[in-house]
Amino acid sequence: FAWGGGGSGVNRVDVSTDGGQTFTRADLLPKPIKQRRGAEWSWQLFEKDIPLTPEQAEKIKKGEKIDIMLTSKALNTAWNSQPEHPEANYNPHGCCVNHWYKVPVSYDPNATSDKRGDPGDFENKPTGGSFRAPFKNFEQPPKLVEKRKMEKQDKQ
Repeated sequence: FAWGGGGSGVNRVDVSTDGGQTFTRADLLPKPIKQRRGAEWSWQLFEKDIPLTPEQAEKIKKGEKIDIMLTSKALNTAWNSQPEHPEANYNPHGCCVNHWYKVPVSYDPNATSDKRGDPGDFENKPTGGSFRAPFKNFEQPPKLVEKRKMEKQDKQ
């Protein structure tokens, strides 16, 4: 899913299987409700079938594992594009996950079952990031720092 931000709709979503080196346009799915311009607050669903590269297909035929980095970026109705990295648009209030979204996928033709993330890992973590606890942004930073100190003392 994609979101335009600030009530803007989504004009386009581009997807990639090589970490963002090359992109192709995804198909936007119809929304079940009509929203007026400037008040588009719902997520925009999208999809795209992308064929494997000849190199990837050859590896699979040989029984070799391949790694794919699914990447998406949205362009809103003002044609603003998501930034590649979060650093340029860091928001100290916590809403900083607006960069390209990346999902690493490994495909092993010899696998006998699906593999999940390690126990304690979170399914929807920011690209390249890690959570040590579920992400919650209900408290102001000074209160949160004090709470973490107390929790650490309680564990000792």
